[in-house]
Amino acid sequence: MALLDAFTKTINIPMYKFFGGATQVVETDYTVDIVQSDIARRNATD
Repeated sequence: MALLDAFTKTINIPMYKFFGGATQVVETDYTVDIVQSDIARRNATD
């Protein structure tokens, strides 16, 4: 990691941009049910 940090400093870009940048939005698409395990298992397969 230190080598990558040194490399990105020599080419004058932030390390996070080297890895593709960052976004302000986090996309989620899965909700975990708070139910008994058998019901959660059935819901996960639907």
